[in-house]
Amino acid sequence: MPKHISDKDLYPIETLLADRPDGCRIGEIEKALEDQGLSFNRRTLQRRLARLEKAERILIVGAGRATRYLPIVFAKKSIETNNDIFLSIDAQEIQNRVSRPLSARKPISYQREFIDSYQPNVTWYLPAAIRNHLMDCVGEAIRQVGRGDAINTGEVLSYLAKDMVPENDREHFLKIAREEIAALHEGNFARYRLRPSEFKDWQKREA
Repeated sequence: MPKHISDKDLYPIETLLADRPDGCRIGEIEKALEDQGLSFNRRTLQRRLARLEKAERILIVGAGRATRYLPIVFAKKSIETNNDIFLSIDAQEIQNRVSRPLSARKPISYQREFIDSYQPNVTWYLPAAIRNHLMDCVGEAIRQVGRGDAINTGEVLSYLAKDMVPENDREHFLKIAREEIAALHEGNFARYRLRPSEFKDWQKREA
């Protein structure tokens, strides 16, 4: 049975991040805690950071070595709009781009033939090989977290993508993979070649 994590265990980490509005990488958090006389192994620290995120007390952005942990108060302030509507960081970036004057926007070309011939659930933007890698990576990330071999699906995805996806496509691939996991539910998990027991194990770990 996993060890119970109390607020007393989480408070030093949350307090540390509250003083760092730009956030920290996990190695920086480890060092800062050690300076305070607190020492955790990497897996224990990851578990506590994940618990803080689920409680909406911190924000985790990025994946793999680029993962950063932000204080939630700063994160919310940084994404508040003039209408008092809170947007995700990605949504704020999109809003900033579409709000630019036309003269300041970078022209982007697109494949007109693809758009004209697109059919939902029939036409695919991603090549078949990349789609297969996506299914494999998402499925394996769910299995590893469900078994308890890993804590963060994002880190598993980053590790698997290094061997499966060309570097130029990796960032876009990981973005799609994270979106697929966020949308995972009982009606679609089978497409990732997951057994019902594997999906349920993952749900329990994520709860």
